[in-house]
Amino acid sequence: MIPFRSSRERLGSSQKSCLCPKTMGLGFDETFFLYCEETDFVFRLAKRGWKAYRIAEAMVTHNHGESAKQFPISSLVTMQESLWIYAKKHFGVWGRSTTIIASMIGLSLRLLLYSKSPDRKRYWAALGVWLGWTPSTDPRKQIPTKVGS
Repeated sequence: MIPFRSSRERLGSSQKSCLCPKTMGLGFDETFFLYCEETDFVFRLAKRGWKAYRIAEAMVTHNHGESAKQFPISSLVTMQESLWIYAKKHFGVWGRSTTIIASMIGLSLRLLLYSKSPDRKRYWAALGVWLGWTPSTDPRKQIPTKVGS
């Protein structure tokens, strides 16, 4: 049991630091492979009347960005896929449209601003999620190849 102290702060969403849920019949949505799953979880908790808090005294180690460092292109592609899953799940037509437009504008600006950067490949691949030329990076969605062919 974590004692409540004056340093607790109410959160609108979790930032993947640490979630300590009680047994409540809710878990992470396995539709999300990586990214946005904790935001979705906290959003669903809030819809059921639960509250999320940050407790400053709690110490958690989170190696932020390690997946992205190891797989820079596929991690950004996966982030875009997760944003789309989240938007489809929780937003109406206008919210989904706004998500698509904002993501495409943001990635396009990065392509322009970092035209000589090695990160250009990452932004191009991520833009392809929205425009349909980048395949999914989720290993659960990969098409198995025939053995021996």
